Amino acid sequence: MQQRDREILEQAVRTLAEQAVNADELVDEATAAGGGDHPVMVHAKILRLELLKAELECELETWVTELHEVRSRRALGLGLAPTLGGGS
Repeated sequence: MQQRDREILEQAVRTLAEQAVNADELVDEATAAGGGDHPVMVHAKILRLELLKAELECELETWVTELHEVRSRRALGLGLAPTLGGGS
């Protein structure tokens, strides 16, 4: 994965995490106001779940990419990638 691609992916994950926090706050505020089953509350919960799902997918994509890099390095006899360490 190119460094620029990785930076874009990491920024996307940070943005998704921020939006998930915002959705959490919206759900908490709606709950405190007694809007538990209100359509806005239901949609806020759905939004929160979708954002968390997207964040998880981005993290998994990064992990899978790093795993493929490690396998490629091992196949070429270059050892482990520094990000996955192997030293801990």
